[in-house]
Amino acid sequence: MLAAHAHESYATGDMESAISGRRRAAKIWRELGEPLMEGDNLCRMMGSLISAGRDREAEEVSRAALEILEPLAPGPQLAFAYRTQAAQRMLQRDYAQALEWGEKAVAMAERFNDQETLVSAYNIFGCSLIQSDEERGCEYLEKSIALALDGGQQHLVFMAYANAGSACGEYYRFELADRYLAPGIAYTTERDYDHGRLYMMSLQALSHLYQGRWNAAADTALAVLDAPGRTSISHMATLVALGRLRTRRGDPGAMEALDKALELAEPTGSLQRIGPVRAARAEAAWLAGDAATTISEARAAYP
Repeated sequence: MLAAHAHESYATGDMESAISGRRRAAKIWRELGEPLMEGDNLCRMMGSLISAGRDREAEEVSRAALEILEPLAPGPQLAFAYRTQAAQRMLQRDYAQALEWGEKAVAMAERFNDQETLVSAYNIFGCSLIQSDEERGCEYLEKSIALALDGGQQHLVFMAYANAGSACGEYYRFELADRYLAPGIAYTTERDYDHGRLYMMSLQALSHLYQGRWNAAADTALAVLDAPGRTSISHMATLVALGRLRTRRGDPGAMEALDKALELAEPTGSLQRIGPVRAARAEAAWLAGDAATTISEARAAYP
């Protein structure tokens, strides 16, 4: 019951309830002497922690889950734990380790016909390869999306589209990013999967910004900020888009947006979150002619 409630809480964007539910479920299973279910619930807490901007805690929880599950008999739960480690390494931009853990996840998921883990692992492969081998990266991303759509699980479809759009946008493959974000936003809009829709809209605002579509960037960013149910990571990305837009236009409120973005990003300890905020702040300082602050902001990007 707690696990099911946590799953639905995640789907509706209530990350705190999702985290609390998984934590309570893990505790109960531990007290009942069921390490398999304890480890599984800890693993599944990671996505909610990441969405809430609690990356350090996600790292601790995923490692704890792996320590519990590895001594047990292999199964889908261990495959998911390997996938969780791959995701953590990808988020920290350690792509070699992400691929290594992902290969372990795929091997075990195929052994136990675990489609959920396969969707995610293929997606991690694609995101990790997009910079060094775009063709192979896209092949894995497309494979992940097709498998997710075939399975019909909304959270997997959202994850597949969102990660693909995020990875491509981060490496300035904006045409590719838009190709993934547009159908992802349409899919989540049709199904009222609001926290997923808002996250992809925050990424779309950044894509609009970098391609010079400033009015579209502003409209998209403000729509996210005005919407209830946005997650911490959606809020961060939107504030970066808005802060950079205001900086480039010379509009007021640029540093107000970027100060709030930094407030949300720093506790994560994640390069994925901190890097874009510090880069935006460095740009603002550079355009203001403040070389010293430009350098200090750029150096602070690495937690």
